Amino acid sequence: MVFQLVMEKSCPTSRKAAILAHSQAYAGARAEFRKRASFFHREDEAYLRFLIPEGVRVLDIGCGIGDTLAALKPSHGVGVDFSPALIDIARKMHPELQFHVLDAENPAVVAEIGETFDYILVHDTVGSFDDCQKFFEHARDAARGWLFFPPLAARVEARRALETPCALSRAECSGSI
Repeated sequence: MVFQLVMEKSCPTSRKAAILAHSQAYAGARAEFRKRASFFHREDEAYLRFLIPEGVRVLDIGCGIGDTLAALKPSHGVGVDFSPALIDIARKMHPELQFHVLDAENPAVVAEIGETFDYILVHDTVGSFDDCQKFFEHARDAARGWLFFPPLAARVEARRALETPCALSRAECSGSI
């Protein structure tokens, strides 16, 4: 029922509906996948901890099962994902953090969370957006500090998008950057 509601409210394209269906289907295997790829995830999290200090307010867009957000050790951590199955797992694994089933591309998400953050982490999520520019424009309303888009190329493009209203085209957001 929640899955259907999310599909109706947040999946305007068949591409996005397919991404959500895939997320729902593999959610139960995500922790095992992270365990098998533990070297990568440890290195990735170490890099993020270098960039984002402990004890700050972090919003993680596309948080999955919440492991990356938890690794950052925020003073206040909020994770958002549009997959109810992933959020259910995140809530069980990391009860000290807050998790919401929301579509980050919906401008009402920022209003629904109703907070500001020192860092907004958009990690491995930009490629699933239908309109990156629109997301950047409404996400900055919740950022007291940085919007963060690893890897480096994505961070450069995101910074450009924040400084220039129409800096990113659909082609740039779809992986050609």
